[in-house]
Amino acid sequence: MSRTMRTYMLLATLAADSKAKLCGNIADIVFVIDSSSSIWEPYFKQQLQFVQQMVKTFDVSQKKTRIGAINFSNRVVREFHLKTHDSKERVLSAISEVEYTAGDSTNTNEALMVLRTEYFTERSGDRSDVPNIAILLTDGESTLMAETVKEANLNKETGLSMFAIGIGHNVNEEELTLIASAPKADFMYILKNVTELQTEAFTQLISHKACKILKNDTNEEKCTRIVDMVFVIDSSRSIWINYFKQQLEFVKHLVSAFDVGQGKTRIGAINFSDRHMTEFHLNSFDSKEDILNAVSNVQYTAGGTTNTFDALRLLRTEAFSAVNGDRSDIPNIAILLTDGESSNMASTVKEAKLTREAGVTIFGIGIGDKINKEELEQIASSPTSDHMHILESFTELQAGDFVKRIIDVTCKGKELYLHG
Repeated sequence: MSRTMRTYMLLATLAADSKAKLCGNIADIVFVIDSSSSIWEPYFKQQLQFVQQMVKTFDVSQKKTRIGAINFSNRVVREFHLKTHDSKERVLSAISEVEYTAGDSTNTNEALMVLRTEYFTERSGDRSDVPNIAILLTDGESTLMAETVKEANLNKETGLSMFAIGIGHNVNEEELTLIASAPKADFMYILKNVTELQTEAFTQLISHKACKILKNDTNEEKCTRIVDMVFVIDSSRSIWINYFKQQLEFVKHLVSAFDVGQGKTRIGAINFSDRHMTEFHLNSFDSKEDILNAVSNVQYTAGGTTNTFDALRLLRTEAFSAVNGDRSDIPNIAILLTDGESSNMASTVKEAKLTREAGVTIFGIGIGDKINKEELEQIASSPTSDHMHILESFTELQAGDFVKRIIDVTCKGKELYLHG
């Protein structure tokens, strides 16, 4: 089922009960509004009407929910900051005065940089003890996708919840997926046209999702179980760079679910293709923030072959060793991500067996239609129903239900995880 079809189904579900209750929870919310020339001026004004309808669903004031707005195309217009207006009426009036710039490019990356460095700052009215939410509206793809994804990731790493709403047939779904927070089913939407953006049902849908964030209903329960966990990440050239980055987003989401520290859960990472490298060891970092930054900095190598066996050997002989931070009394877990089959199945199966016999529980996650199911079954620990997963796409890797399933299984305290 496509993202667009899921959105339509949600709209249909909400249509019967579209009268919203006012969200009384508190947040700092910034709207990021596309004003490029590909959007006709009447459609731009419909975006503003959607923003106004959204604002009406919140209890707006400086002591409650604060609202800011950014207008972007080839340049970024700082419409108003979180501290600028102290009432809903003034915010609504300011939105009605936002002007259509008709810029000849879509510099989404610059808008997201301004969002992070200027808007969600104490100087501009951001509050450290209040959830940060951004709602991005666009009708196409950015001029510089790589920079846009980079800036989106930097925003999300600060704890920002990012809604990405694409309108029309020129939207780049892959880019929108990388911009949005996880789970994507809650934060990424593609609409057929601006008319759908203006439906009361869609306004209530986004308001409802945002209000759930305010109540912290979308945060997974943190896993307090202590493990030594190493991620083994496929970087072969069969994976496009943007899909590689989606792997990193998945890794960061899992890391965020654990209580990380040298006296708690430790995290390591290996990157492999025709060559293999340790990105960081279990004892490299002391904090979750440092680990998340390190994951963001993992480089795509685009190697010509997939030497999974070398990565598994490195996992067993170096990553899970005392000198590199492995603890003999703590369960060892490896999460291997790949989009195909290894260059040498016999050697890969052999190394996987040796790794499991050393007490490492291996999760084998295959993405796409090039996966060798037989090989993945022989890599993963038993039962394969828990430890082997084949996904249709990298977008599915970001799905909230899948991420939660992996978190739930890794957080179980089963005897099979213990090693000697």
